[in-house]
Amino acid sequence: MNFKKFNLLNFKKKKINNTKAKNKSRGLLNEVKRTKDEIFCTENWFNFETNNDLIDACIYKLKSLEAKNKFLLMKTKVLKTKSSKKFAKNKKYVQTK
Repeated sequence: MNFKKFNLLNFKKKKINNTKAKNKSRGLLNEVKRTKDEIFCTENWFNFETNNDLIDACIYKLKSLEAKNKFLLMKTKVLKTKSSKKFAKNKKYVQTK
């Protein structure tokens, strides 16, 4: 009886951890989408701006958004790699490169 209870608890923990990982990756993907949308809007602002000071502001904002996007994509890639390694470990698959 205790053995079955222990297995059930482990199953629930794994399910909770998988849900957390999915929510985290969804949050990252949403953030990437928002950042890309913001880059698009800033590029449009840059294309129609005539004031030199505001053009400089557009350029700085674009550079910062591109750096943020790069960081988020790297973070998403790391999360995806970690989750696939966990999957391979749990399912006893061998991951080939």
